[in-house]
Amino acid sequence: MVGVIEEIAERLQELVKEIAVVIVEQHLNLALRIADYAYVLDRGRVALEGRSSTVHRDPRLLQFLAP
Repeated sequence: MVGVIEEIAERLQELVKEIAVVIVEQHLNLALRIADYAYVLDRGRVALEGRSSTVHRDPRLLQFLAP
């Protein structure tokens, strides 16, 4: 399964060079690795947003992750 996920990630990384791509993903590290900009939703509202690297380092991110 990991091989398939990595292949999808590689293809998405190529696509984002050419076109805008919206990714809705529960695999946080995968999504933040591919995306330039991220939105974190909590109960349908934007709880965090910003450059992916900034969102990834934000300590508030942990409170929105599933237990």
